[in-house]
Amino acid sequence: MDTETLKLVGTSAVVSAIVGGLVTFLSQNRLLARKAQLDYELDAKKRLYEVVGPLRLQLLLAARDVVRRFQMHHKNNWNMNPKDYYVKSCIYRLLAPLAIGQLIEKQLSVVDFGVDKDAIGLLSFISSAERMLTGDDVLLNHPEVDWSSQKQHLFRDNLRAAALKLVVSESGKSSRLMSFAEFDASYELLDTEALKALAMIFKRCQNSLTENVIFWVRVTGYAYACAEYLKSRSGAALGFEERKLPIGEMIQATKDQHYISQLELYQQRLKSILSEGF
Repeated sequence: MDTETLKLVGTSAVVSAIVGGLVTFLSQNRLLARKAQLDYELDAKKRLYEVVGPLRLQLLLAARDVVRRFQMHHKNNWNMNPKDYYVKSCIYRLLAPLAIGQLIEKQLSVVDFGVDKDAIGLLSFISSAERMLTGDDVLLNHPEVDWSSQKQHLFRDNLRAAALKLVVSESGKSSRLMSFAEFDASYELLDTEALKALAMIFKRCQNSLTENVIFWVRVTGYAYACAEYLKSRSGAALGFEERKLPIGEMIQATKDQHYISQLELYQQRLKSILSEGF
């Protein structure tokens, strides 16, 4: 073998060794990076479950209670006095999912929600629920909407303040949702600034929330969001039953032609709000 051939072989061997070493180095680095990512995600999911797991179940229970309370409200006459049980329990049930939502949002600085799609779904539900009760999406340009007062809805920040009244902060312990018994013992609705506007919406109705068309349309949308959340993977895994709302009946009970004539559009709008998430 001549000298030139030996040089060529030697050069090829060196290049092959260098390339092989580089490939091995890059492969090992990718494997190490992947392992580090998997270790991080596993640890993050563990911390997420520890912090948010109990709240996830509470949110499902609270969503179920919203659906149960309002799916038949339009069919009967009720005692609409805020000093009595029915209104007080209605307001507790309306606010409970939003209060739990604030407890979940508080954990954003503690855990990484990005590692769990179901956890992201929690935040999406919270955002959609607030939009149902405060945004203009469901109003379909109703000519009698009043944005200047809280007779048909609460302003978003005030709704959040009202929901926060259901949160108990105890020294040395995690904040939690108060029970209805605690809520009942703690507040007189008309004497509590954060709850008074919501209580007055009920009080202005004689027999049913359907008398306040705009607010009832919002509550229907909110109940729909809750019913859809019960269909989530978390809800199904925990055995929550699917609950169908009679949305057509609920809207027709207002006898408001603006909404009745646009019932299909209204239902499409509800679906759109949920699909947009946060």
